[in-house]
Amino acid sequence: MVIDGKFEAVGSRERAVESVIEDARARADKRVEVAAVPGGGGLRVSLKGGPDRAGEVWLVSFLRREATRVLRGENHGKLLVNHNVVTDMRRIGAWDGRTGPSTWRRSRMTGSGAARCSSRRARRADPGRGAMPGGGLVTGSFADADGVRLYCEETGTGYPVVFVHEFAGDVASWEPQLRYFSRRHRCIAYNARGYAPSDTPDDPSAYGQERAADDIAAVLDHFAIARAHIVGLSMGGFATVHFGLRHADRARSLVVAGCGYGAPPDRHAAFAASARANADRIEAMGMRDFAPEYSETEARLTLKRKDRRGFDQYLAQFAEHSALGSAMHMRHVQGARPSLWDFAGELAALPMPVLVVSGDTDGDCLETGIFLQRTVPDCGLWIAPDTGHAVNLEEPDAFNRELATFFAAAEARSAA
Repeated sequence: MVIDGKFEAVGSRERAVESVIEDARARADKRVEVAAVPGGGGLRVSLKGGPDRAGEVWLVSFLRREATRVLRGENHGKLLVNHNVVTDMRRIGAWDGRTGPSTWRRSRMTGSGAARCSSRRARRADPGRGAMPGGGLVTGSFADADGVRLYCEETGTGYPVVFVHEFAGDVASWEPQLRYFSRRHRCIAYNARGYAPSDTPDDPSAYGQERAADDIAAVLDHFAIARAHIVGLSMGGFATVHFGLRHADRARSLVVAGCGYGAPPDRHAAFAASARANADRIEAMGMRDFAPEYSETEARLTLKRKDRRGFDQYLAQFAEHSALGSAMHMRHVQGARPSLWDFAGELAALPMPVLVVSGDTDGDCLETGIFLQRTVPDCGLWIAPDTGHAVNLEEPDAFNRELATFFAAAEARSAA
């Protein structure tokens, strides 16, 4: 409930939602509207005010254990759970993203969703994050990809870099890179279709490897960016390769990390069958049970051994993903994508600089990385020792340094 300008959310999701609705209904001069958030991530409560107030929007979401209060006008503190609220407010017209206070804050939650967030505080960019043109913001928005909304976050200034996440990740899994590269680059990360708060279509035809590549182009279009460095991990690495093949003129460079599961021809059919079986398991088990089981592999457990806190955070975020979206990706993207060996001729004609990154314990990806390095004309290969699949999380400092060196070299020898 909102008490003296502060929000107290209690233990369960249900009770937290009830407390927000109770407080809304207590404001007798306003009409209460309750609507589901696309993707099933939570609840949006709208309080429609008089003509002097455009309305207040409270987005109650449990995609991440975070709370946010957005300040609009001089003294209108608005509590919303999950930092995606800024885009929702802009989308419905309650806040234009410019007027009123220009900063907002994400606060950590403790326990099972408890949070305290002061209406007098606003989120400024964390130390090490570059300033946004509007004053140090980490901002969110939705790109349109043939009618599917893709949630994007943007921070920093400079030559643009777009980060494309893996199957078990989302925008949050690029945080070590966003903090580092936003000092010198305009950084954009987005959630793939099927990863809330991006839309989760239930039509299989809305998914596929070519669509995944074209979604990167849609994100560039959304931000009016002609060319950028594209960085992809695993599933995002495949999308990055195919983006290079389909939209070569829009890639200043490609970083293809942890990419290769099912790519070698002799393992392609078995991997596709395994992906389809995983889709069935997701639908039967749900993500909370599937995520820990999926993560018990040698290539994942290196993160657990090195950084248990980081592994637990990765697993918690993974378990919150949409079962529908995850199953769709397993069945219609990973389970249907062609082998990269089928594109040897096209890969040999790629014009941009490419950096392939692999952990030395990540078998299929290591083999695929060597294939790409030998096939793509301007291609380097960095192998991280004693490292598994999520190289950017296991060894973020080394990963960031290698990419920074690569970006500088690519910018020095290729046109903007």
